[in-house]
Amino acid sequence: MTSAKWLLIFIASLACLSFKNLHHGTIASAQEPVKPIIISEEYSGPLSCEPEIPILPCPNGMVEILGEYCPNVKEVCLKWIDSEKEYPMMCAEFEYPTKCISRNTVPMHFCMDKYEAQNKAGEIPEVFINWFEAKDKCEQSGKRLCDVRELTLACEGPELKPYPYGYVRDITKCNIKTPFAKIDRRVPSGYYQDCKSDYGIYDIVGNTDEFGMYTDGSMNKAPFVSALFGGHYCNGIRNRCRDQGRPSITVSHGPYAENYEMSYRCCKDIEK
Repeated sequence: MTSAKWLLIFIASLACLSFKNLHHGTIASAQEPVKPIIISEEYSGPLSCEPEIPILPCPNGMVEILGEYCPNVKEVCLKWIDSEKEYPMMCAEFEYPTKCISRNTVPMHFCMDKYEAQNKAGEIPEVFINWFEAKDKCEQSGKRLCDVRELTLACEGPELKPYPYGYVRDITKCNIKTPFAKIDRRVPSGYYQDCKSDYGIYDIVGNTDEFGMYTDGSMNKAPFVSALFGGHYCNGIRNRCRDQGRPSITVSHGPYAENYEMSYRCCKDIEK
């Protein structure tokens, strides 16, 4: 190898060391000896100082969800808003912590839209869409409808919180306080900054009901495959992550149902 080429390699090694020190927020002392990068005569690759950019598991606008889904949990209500014998039974405060009472949990690792459709902060969620249309729209974008277990895990987080924000029902945190009426009370996605789960999923309770996949359901009769998760802007029992220990879903609406409070969000498998 010529002396000129060795000199070029030595200069490049000094530049790379300086770049890495600056990149990590440190500046090498003038008293510290700088060791050149040793490259064999057989090396013919590029002399690059660029840091490696990590490959993110989820596309832009989606959140990585990694956790264990518990099929059955023990939730103890300390204070009811309504009588336990009346409907709707809304719990003002749950006992801490929620306990998983299932012998086995289900490992889950997937991507989920950060916001309700069309998954854009500051925009009003899309409604008047049925389950088939929601499913098609997710698939057209390279995604799929979320399973109700995925929605539950994303809502309650690793701590199994009854509400995405904690153990005490708070109508100021999510869009859940409108008395029931046939009137549109949607707000832009992300408007309630505290209506966020520990995974960083917004509006997973309230604002709009979200279509999901209930794999034990039927296409022709209730319980339907076309589950609705999390409740909408009207004040009701399903404005939480679970209903009496089960996923907070309704399966009484068929896949062709659509209304002013029905929306969806998409999920995506993580490529191995």
